[in-house]
Amino acid sequence: MCEATTVNELADLIRRLFAPALAGLIAIDGNDGVGKTTLATDLQAAVGGTVVSLDDFVAKNRGGYVPHLKTDKLVAVSTKAHRPLIVEGVCVLAVLQRVQLGPDLLVYVKRVDEDGYWYDESICDPSELVDDLVARLAWEVAEVDRFARERSGEGSRAESTPKLTPLREEVIRYHATHRPSHKASIAFMRRGDA
Repeated sequence: MCEATTVNELADLIRRLFAPALAGLIAIDGNDGVGKTTLATDLQAAVGGTVVSLDDFVAKNRGGYVPHLKTDKLVAVSTKAHRPLIVEGVCVLAVLQRVQLGPDLLVYVKRVDEDGYWYDESICDPSELVDDLVARLAWEVAEVDRFARERSGEGSRAESTPKLTPLREEVIRYHATHRPSHKASIAFMRRGDA
């Protein structure tokens, strides 16, 4: 797998090693908030084409992602777009599979520190069983909530225990199932805080 840390490096890698993707579909995947949209826009400025943000094709306030896609609209936009078609979003491989499109190139965005430590590795490349991971993360959310209530003097809460949002769980399960960080040809190493 190749690595890039700047958009210029990424564009150069694509031109040199993955030139056919410039006439096809470049998919940009990664965890929530890692900068996929910014990268897609910057890459478009460097190589041309059309950016498609999957968030624009998800029915709002449904509590999930892939099951709530407006696939007909996504396909319509994708067929008319100038190439390369740069598709970005969470669960991008699952989305493309759903609309029967395959990427010519997959770029995976990793948020890393100055030493290359991948902040989201335990979630995006889990070593534990996904059900165990989801249960552990749900427990951590509940513990943080309990601690915050104790510190604020609220006491115990009668309603249900906090848990992961359906979207968060979907993203975790997607990474465990599809392993996009392993399938990517290029890892874009975004430096930044966790």
